Amino acid sequence: MTLPTSPSTTLYTVGRGILYIGEWSGSSPPISLTDIGAVSGLTVKVLETKQNKYKFRSGVKVKDGIVVMIFDYSLSFVADEKSIFNLKAFLKASLHGTNVLYAGMSLTKEYQIRFRADNLVGYNEVWEFHRVSLSPGNDANLIADDFSKLVFIGEGIPDYTYHSEDPFFDVIEGSTTTTTSTSSTTSTTN
Repeated sequence: MTLPTSPSTTLYTVGRGILYIGEWSGSSPPISLTDIGAVSGLTVKVLETKQNKYKFRSGVKVKDGIVVMIFDYSLSFVADEKSIFNLKAFLKASLHGTNVLYAGMSLTKEYQIRFRADNLVGYNEVWEFHRVSLSPGNDANLIADDFSKLVFIGEGIPDYTYHSEDPFFDVIEGSTTTTTSTSSTTSTTN
């Protein structure tokens, strides 16, 4: 499918979609990803650090180039459901049995994250973040007047082993808007 070029009102987007997460096993990517349920926010920030290059051939130094020295990305998302899977990632915990979490026992865990857009308006994409280190991004409110939310902060890690041509993340442009609804947690194969 070829997307229209700007200017086009069909390119306006009201974002919706489903977030899937899978745990890396040591140095191996996940076999499957889990739908983490309701997510009320997802942002991606691309970061770069540039170095200016100057020449000193006359009395005034003149900029003659810019080099990108660091490329990085981060993401954050808000999980509205306190499932065992989500709490395990938030608490950096290990799971014992089916419902006991030992907090702080999986400090180096890495994840693959996939966002499959199902936009209210606009074109859909799939965002595939190959390797991400997650950290808690808020306090876990155990008593509050509002719904509890788990905020996650993710730092991208390049994956040169399994994604040598695209080590950071991919964005795959897709079809026009479709509407689906999901109320249960499912897994999808990678």
